[in-house]
Amino acid sequence: MLAGSEEAIQSFYERYRGRIYRFIARQCGADNYGSQVYRAVWSRFIAARRRCSTIRQYKVELYRELHEALWEFGGGCDGMLYTSPELILKVDDDTKWGVLLLEEVRCLPKHLRECFLFRYEIGLTPTAIGAVLGKPTAQVSDQLAQAEEDLLTSLEVSGFSKHLELKAVYQLTRQIKPPALWDMAVLGSVPEWLEWGGEYTMAQPTISPPGVSGMKQIASSLSTTRKSMHRHELFYNVIEYRN
Repeated sequence: MLAGSEEAIQSFYERYRGRIYRFIARQCGADNYGSQVYRAVWSRFIAARRRCSTIRQYKVELYRELHEALWEFGGGCDGMLYTSPELILKVDDDTKWGVLLLEEVRCLPKHLRECFLFRYEIGLTPTAIGAVLGKPTAQVSDQLAQAEEDLLTSLEVSGFSKHLELKAVYQLTRQIKPPALWDMAVLGSVPEWLEWGGEYTMAQPTISPPGVSGMKQIASSLSTTRKSMHRHELFYNVIEYRN
């Protein structure tokens, strides 16, 4: 992969695409802006191979590029999820807690949200997170503990049972993968990125809540995939869309 093998990079992409997508979508949304951040991360990752001597180092570069792209293009992509209370009432209890957890994650301060997602979504240890973010392990551990405490406090107000664990509830939200168009945009650009060696760039966006046209676009895109998607997977895609 370090030598620029297109096949090796595509195989790596297939393995990590889901977690990178969810990490971005849960901070920047799953609209066109989130898609641009996603492309920027992967193009920078491909360009980073030239300064890496091991696969392990190269993987760390992926997470660093993920962190830097989010903060460079969107200041951490601050914002809120737009969730319909009516939709929450129509899903089962497990899915409801997953939905509420995602809402509360988006309400966390940027630095706590990023630490939480690096731990729960990407699966990094506090030491590894510290290496990616340039922070002491103790500081990362404190921020994770603070994020978990804040999330549990908010969820308990809604009746969250203390016997449930955040890890188990968050795991319910990890089934979704990138939209096909996102995959096509990245995989279709890999040969060019390998040959050119440059990085995908994007304009600073203006982000606003979804209007009527945005909701119609959501409904249109979901109608073609509804039959093939599990109900809670479909629902998580709805709440992560931002226009």
